[in-house]
Amino acid sequence: MIEVRYPQIKINIEKIEIEPDIKILLSERPWSNTVDVFGSFNIGSFIENMDNAGITNFTNMMILRGTRYRTARKIIEDIESLGSSIEFITHYERTFFSIRCLRSNFKKTIYKIFKYARNAVFPENQVELVRGIISTAIDESEQYPFRVAEKNFRKILFPKNHPLHREIIGYKNTIKKIKRDSINKHFKKYYSANNMIIGICGGVDKNIVKKTFKEILSDWSGIEIKYSFPKVEKPSKKVSREIEMPGKSEARIRVGSIAVPYSFNRECIALSLVDNALGRFGLMGRLGKKIRDEAGLAYSVWSNIAWSKNYGYWMINAGVNPRNIEKALKMIYSELDEISSKGITEEELKRVKNNTIGSLITRLEENSYVARLLHSIEYYNLGLDYFEKIRKMVEGISLKDCRKVAEKHYQKERSVEVIVKPKK
Repeated sequence: MIEVRYPQIKINIEKIEIEPDIKILLSERPWSNTVDVFGSFNIGSFIENMDNAGITNFTNMMILRGTRYRTARKIIEDIESLGSSIEFITHYERTFFSIRCLRSNFKKTIYKIFKYARNAVFPENQVELVRGIISTAIDESEQYPFRVAEKNFRKILFPKNHPLHREIIGYKNTIKKIKRDSINKHFKKYYSANNMIIGICGGVDKNIVKKTFKEILSDWSGIEIKYSFPKVEKPSKKVSREIEMPGKSEARIRVGSIAVPYSFNRECIALSLVDNALGRFGLMGRLGKKIRDEAGLAYSVWSNIAWSKNYGYWMINAGVNPRNIEKALKMIYSELDEISSKGITEEELKRVKNNTIGSLITRLEENSYVARLLHSIEYYNLGLDYFEKIRKMVEGISLKDCRKVAEKHYQKERSVEVIVKPKK
C-alpha cells in the first residue's frame, strides 16, 4: 500500500462569548468572499411526548413565515435578495440553523434573520399550509421501504419514553391537533439565546461577529433547559420483525443495536474506524465487496453509526431482491461474526486511518464544513486544540483497540432485525 504524507492540520479558531449564554467559535478567512454560519438552539424533539410529537419541527418550519409587518414571501425575498440563505433543522437534541451569505452582507443577513425570527407571529394561513406540507411528508415516508425499516427499527430498539422512539416530524394525529396558539407558546417558552452555540467560517472579522450578535441576541434570554436521555441497553436477545408493503418490488433489511454515545475517546474513534472498514470505505467496505460485488445479493449494502452526546446505535442497511433476503442476512451475520471475533486487518486499518485523516484535511477547504465542525467542537467540548489531537488519536488506534470495540458492539445475538418486503 502507498504511504501517504499529510500536511499539518492547522486552522485558526477564536472563541467569542456573549450574554446571555452564547458561545461562538470563529475561523476567519480574509481571502473568502462568503461566510457560513452553523448554530443551534438548546431545544430539540426531546422536549416532546407522544401527545405533541412534531411540535418542535412544526415550530421550526414556521419561524420565518411571518411577522406583524412582513409576510412569509417578503421575508424570504428580503433574505435572498442579499444572496443569502437560511435553513432550520430539527434534531433530537438541538434545533440547528445553517446560514450562508456574502461577506459584504454578513451583518445585514444576521440582523434580518434573527429580527424576523424573534418577531414571528405564526400566521394562521401559514400554519395550515405547513400542516399540509408535514402531513404529506408523513404520508410519503410510509411509501418508502427504507424509511419504514428505519422507523420500526428505532421503535423496537428504544423504549417509549425515549426521544428516538418517536418521529421528529410527528404523526398525522398529533400534527392535526397542533394549533397556532400552541406553536406560539412553544416558541416563546423554549426558544432563546440561552446556551446557543454558533460556528462561523469565512471572510468576516471577529469584532464584526461579536458586535452583530451582541446587538441582535444579547437581550434574548429565556428559561434554562436541562435534559438527559434515558439510558438504553442492548436487547437481551435478538428481536426480529417482518413488515409487508403492498405494491413494492424490493426488500429492505436493517440490522443493528445500541452503541456508546459519542465522546472524543479511543473507543469512539476505534469504533468509527471499524465501521468504516465494515461498510463505508471504498464501495461500501467489506459488506459491499462480499455481499454486493462477489455474491450479487444486494443492490446496496452499507453500515453506519448514528450517535450524539446522549445516544448511539450501529446499523447495517441493505436493499435486496425479496428472493435473496435469507441469503443476504446469512452473509451479514457471517460478517458480524468475523469482525466481532477478529476485528479488522492491518491493511484495512491503514486504509481507513488514511481515509479519515485525508478526508478531514480536504474538507477543511469548505467554509460550511468548518462551521459545522466548530459547532461540534463546542457542543462536544472537544477543545480548541482538537485538530492537533484528532490526528494523533486516529494514528494511535491499534488493531487491539479495533478488536475490543468490535467484540463489544457487534453482537448479533443482541441485535434488532427489521425486514420490509413486498406483500404477496
